[in-house]
Amino acid sequence: MGTWEDKLDLPGECEHIVRQAQSGKETIVNFGCLVLIALADGDAFIFDVEDKFACVLCRRGEPTEFPVQDRGEQWAFEWPYNYTQRRGKVCLVSKADDRLVQMTGIRATELERAMKRYNQRAGTNYHF
Repeated sequence: MGTWEDKLDLPGECEHIVRQAQSGKETIVNFGCLVLIALADGDAFIFDVEDKFACVLCRRGEPTEFPVQDRGEQWAFEWPYNYTQRRGKVCLVSKADDRLVQMTGIRATELERAMKRYNQRAGTNYHF
């Protein structure tokens, strides 16, 4: 019996969440500390809630380049942003120069509720 990491197809999950955003379907998917979110406006994101990293997967229905690599036994993902909470919204902050890049359409409470649901199912304790 393996862990969820053993079964994770991260590029496939990223492509799935992009398709959901392109279809205008709001979707939240959790995999351990990873949270993928599609918004009805065509934006999609992935968050690492353990390390507070973020990446934009899709903007207004247009997929972005997201650097994910399969290194055999583990995935490598380049995270261009940290995320924070401001005025009740999830904000992206550039890791390169620490400036606010984007206020997302994601309410912080949505991310918190998604994490709470995941924690209850998986017996984990991740927090936004």
